[in-house]
Amino acid sequence: TWNSGTHAYTGTCTIVNCPTYSIGTSPSCSCAPGCSSGTVTWNAGAQSWTSTCTPVACPQWSSGTNVVAGCTCDWGLLGTIAGSYTSPCYTGTCTLPGYYATATNSGYALYRISST
Repeated sequence: TWNSGTHAYTGTCTIVNCPTYSIGTSPSCSCAPGCSSGTVTWNAGAQSWTSTCTPVACPQWSSGTNVVAGCTCDWGLLGTIAGSYTSPCYTGTCTLPGYYATATNSGYALYRISST
């Protein structure tokens, strides 16, 4: 609030945290790794962030809310899933022990690791 008697502003400023599915420290918020699209903008009139960040679903053979919130490999499978800024917006796979996975146009293909 402007105080015309002292010619100074009074009051305090409060940092508004970045919105859901975004990262950073206000005033520099952006969509988190694991989001397929979206933007984060400051709405000066409402004094709040507006976000259209869209997190991708957990990939095949993993479970969780979405990649940003975290994915866990399904029971009996090994691996990790982490958010990424490049398509398909995550890295890692979940595979059976003794196998490895490679990306295909329709998902993943499993290959057995040979011991020869």
